[in-house]
Amino acid sequence: MNLASKERSEYYQEIARYLILLRRSPILLSSEERECISRWDNKRIPLSVVREGIRRAYEIFFRKRGPKRKTFTLNYCNLQVQRAFEMYLDRRVGGRKKGENAVDRESRLLNEVKRFLRTKNSEEDYLESIFRSAEKNLGSGDCSEELLENLDREVEALLWKFSKPAEREKAKREILSEIKTLDAEEMKRIIRIKTVKTIREAKNIPYLSLFYYG
Repeated sequence: MNLASKERSEYYQEIARYLILLRRSPILLSSEERECISRWDNKRIPLSVVREGIRRAYEIFFRKRGPKRKTFTLNYCNLQVQRAFEMYLDRRVGGRKKGENAVDRESRLLNEVKRFLRTKNSEEDYLESIFRSAEKNLGSGDCSEELLENLDREVEALLWKFSKPAEREKAKREILSEIKTLDAEEMKRIIRIKTVKTIREAKNIPYLSLFYYG
């Protein structure tokens, strides 16, 4: 796989991961949703901007959601992603400083990082260096979203690495109860996502991505 193909695959996987987390169910992306991601990729919309648009769309969807509302999809997010991209371009042209909302999100994240470092138990010591790095960078007032995203991926990699076979097997059973047919690679990917998500919720391990602090 060349660099361009690898980056495209990671772009798709990151967007799919966030959508699965919001849906709280490992529902596979439809062909229309895959096409939606392809359009964003072709327009060179940064991943952080796409997530911002998805977050805004989800907030609107959640407020309007009724008992018969359909599943939250990427197609529903398209308008908000486009608006987020327009704002991103405006900020680049105008050279504006970080907005109050971004500062507030970083402050909430920093509080969560400090809370975790203060209350974690010895079984979670393998995560300490990552959270110390996040604390240091957030405290500097000049912390990029890209850095936080990379740190969060490191957390997920370690949570998966240290997860127990029983936790992985439980995730697999729950997935198979909803989806009967998956190819091996897709099954492995979704088991990883669900296992890590379950561990984070059970142990109250905060996310390091600003996406979760909108």
